[in-house]
Amino acid sequence: MKRLCFLFAFAAFGASAQNVLFIDDNDNITDNSDTMVATLVLTDYADFDYWNVADSSATPGSDFLEEYDVVIWYASTDGFELGFWNAGEEGDSELLTYVTGGGRLWVVGADILYAQYASVGTAFEAGDFVYDYMGLESYDSQSYGNDGNLGVAELDKVSGMPGYLPSDLAWIFPTAWWVDAVTPLGSSSVMYEMGPAGYTLAGGISMTHYRTSTTNVMSSFFDPALIDTRPHRIEFLEKSIFYLLQDPALGIAETSTAPFSVYPNPAKEQLCLSVSEQYDGQQWELFSAEGVSVSKGILENGKASLAISSLAPGMYFVKIAGLEGAAKVVKE
Repeated sequence: MKRLCFLFAFAAFGASAQNVLFIDDNDNITDNSDTMVATLVLTDYADFDYWNVADSSATPGSDFLEEYDVVIWYASTDGFELGFWNAGEEGDSELLTYVTGGGRLWVVGADILYAQYASVGTAFEAGDFVYDYMGLESYDSQSYGNDGNLGVAELDKVSGMPGYLPSDLAWIFPTAWWVDAVTPLGSSSVMYEMGPAGYTLAGGISMTHYRTSTTNVMSSFFDPALIDTRPHRIEFLEKSIFYLLQDPALGIAETSTAPFSVYPNPAKEQLCLSVSEQYDGQQWELFSAEGVSVSKGILENGKASLAISSLAPGMYFVKIAGLEGAAKVVKE
C-alpha cells in the first residue's frame, strides 16, 4: 500500500516569518485536533503546515522537518499507538536529527507519556528520549487517576516565567482529567503546575522547557484544546510558540529572517557574516545556546569571518550590535 503524506498549507492571517509544522498524532477525539487547527489559524503563526500521522501512515522525515522553525507534535488525549513512539523509548531517529540540528519541538498532549510507559511512577534514564531531549526525570501522576477522581481545576504559571504567558489555564469542563505531572531535570525550566493550592496534586509540574546546546524542547502534558475559551486558547498557543522562539539567555527573539546573512549554515570550520555597509565597524558576537559569549569581533565593510572549528557541535546564535534579532547557526 502506497504511503501518502497529507500536507496542507493554511492562509496567513498574521505577520509571522516563522515556519511552523503542526503534526496531528491523534485519531481518538478528532474534534480536539480540529479545535487546535482552528485556533492556530487565528494566531500570529497562521501560515503553518499540517501533517496527519494516521492518514499518511507515516511520520515526517528529518529532511522535511528541518524546513521548519517550530514543530508542534500534538497527541490530544490519545494514549494509544502514537507515531511519536514508533521507534520506542530511544526516540525516532528522524525526529532526533531535527532536534539535535537546532530544531524547536513542542510536544503536546495528555497521555503522551502513558502511551509509552502505561503507568505513573516511572523513572527515566540516559538513553531515553524523554530524559535526553525533553529533560524529564520521572513520570509522577495523573489528574483524576491519582487525585480521588477529582481532576485538576487549573494550571498556574510558575514564578519567573515571562509576563506575556497566561497566568493560569482553566478548562471547558470544571476539571481536566488525565493531565500528567512530571519531575524535570534540574536544568529544565518549569512553566506551569497544577493548582489551586489545596488540590491534592497541587504543585505537580505539567509544562516544561528543556534547552541545551543540543536540544530545545517544550512539553505540555495536557490538551490545550480543552482551555476554557477561544481567546484564551489563541493566547496560550500564540504566546507559547513565541516563548519557544525566544533566546531567553540573550533576551531577543531569534527568527529565520535575521537582518543579516550567515553562511554556510550548518558549518564546520568557518562562518561568514554579511550586512549593509552602514553597519561597518559594529561589533558581532557569537553566543552558545546557554547565552555564553564564545567569540566576538568587528565588522569590516559590513562583513566578518568567524572561525568555529574549535567549538563543540551544537546550536549557536549570532548578534550584531545595533540590529534587532539574532541568527541561529549550527556547528557540525
